[in-house]
Amino acid sequence: MSEYLETNLQLAIRDVEAGDSQRKAAARWGVPRTSLRNRIAGRKTRQQEAETRQRLSKVQEARLTKWILIQDSIGFPPSHTKVRDIVGFLLCEEGDLDPIGRRWMEGFLRRNPEVRTLQGKRIDFLRVNGATADRVKEFFALKRIPDIQKIPPRHRWNIDEAGIMEGIGDNSLVLGSSRKNWAAQIQPPARVIGLR
Repeated sequence: MSEYLETNLQLAIRDVEAGDSQRKAAARWGVPRTSLRNRIAGRKTRQQEAETRQRLSKVQEARLTKWILIQDSIGFPPSHTKVRDIVGFLLCEEGDLDPIGRRWMEGFLRRNPEVRTLQGKRIDFLRVNGATADRVKEFFALKRIPDIQKIPPRHRWNIDEAGIMEGIGDNSLVLGSSRKNWAAQIQPPARVIGLR
């Protein structure tokens, strides 16, 4: 028999409880009779059965998802490695010392569709926090200087668009909201050590 929806199975169960035969209810809603019989007997869904084999509980995964979304919203989306490290730490705290499986992240993302892998794009800390009204006015005042006006547009560059960056400059894969195509990664201010 072809695939069926959980709602169809629930409707078939309702019909059986209302007095229809299992055969009739299964045919009406397009669900296998064995599945209907097993569910009426109290067997769990495949998804419920799989939950018992998951490393993290449903509540723990929901909290991890919420943390990922918060980190993404404040400009610090976690990498796959960071999330795996956190999960490993949580499991160690519970006495589970087995390593996380290679495909754990795939399963986590499948079970939590509000999170997905995104391309992280680094944005300088000062660029995020430095756009004050005074600085914007200063910028437009500079554009009125005759020597700057002489520069043809083809020779003008936005340094961020040109890809020139000091410090940590690699864009990487991170986790964030599935409603976006990329995630901003705020780069902390560069620390320059001066030698005397």
